[in-house]
Amino acid sequence: MYGEGFEQDEYPEPDSRTPMSGLKLVQYQLDNYSTVKEVIASYQIIRPYRPPKNAATPQRAAHWLVSDSTGKSASIEFLKGKLVCHTGWTMPVKVLANSTYDHSITYFWQQRFKNFFSPIPIPEEIRPTLDIFALAADRVKRYRPWRSGPAVDYAFQILQDVEMSPTYHSALWSAVYDSANKQIHFRSGNNDQIRWIDLNALDFSCTTPVKVLDISADLSGDVSNSFVDYTKEVNLEMLNHWGLPPEAIDYMSSYPDTTVCTE
Repeated sequence: MYGEGFEQDEYPEPDSRTPMSGLKLVQYQLDNYSTVKEVIASYQIIRPYRPPKNAATPQRAAHWLVSDSTGKSASIEFLKGKLVCHTGWTMPVKVLANSTYDHSITYFWQQRFKNFFSPIPIPEEIRPTLDIFALAADRVKRYRPWRSGPAVDYAFQILQDVEMSPTYHSALWSAVYDSANKQIHFRSGNNDQIRWIDLNALDFSCTTPVKVLDISADLSGDVSNSFVDYTKEVNLEMLNHWGLPPEAIDYMSSYPDTTVCTE
């Protein structure tokens, strides 16, 4: 998960570690590490890029929820320039929203105490981030395989319960990652059918062409074989669907061409 900034967040000051900005850092970690422990350790050699204080567009720090195929998870935050991780017993519920984990989990226990014998109710109004965390955490804690149904379906129901507004579908897309089976399940704002990608069916070697998939395409079921060869033109066509500023589209359509596959 890639969250927005929150109060008292701040990336570290420049030091000897290699700086990486935003999603580039996340992509680097996905490409190079396979466990939560390795991701946490990577901050000894890399750090999030911190723009100068006089930058025209100051960058708020973000936070992440990381998980691996063994079921381990961690929240990664940068508070007042310091790395703060919650994992293992310090992360009693594997959920993250756009507030600090400590603030969120405290609010959740308060709400859970008030609704000890029944699920936390879904608010009828726009939901602030703490309520989103509390709802999701409550549903996760109440999951029982023998009565709650398939985990993937249950996860999508949680995502629906925590929509920012109960009056419209506000998410451009929603995704559920089945790490154990290496599958990605998703649906988009213009196609509510749940589709999935079986990562076991894909060839990630550098000898095969890069493939892409338009998540807004009118598809259903297993879409592992629906990928097409990547071109800048295909990427540009997809980006134009999202109403981004022209300068952002130009940068994002060109960025993949600057990367090199290594094994």
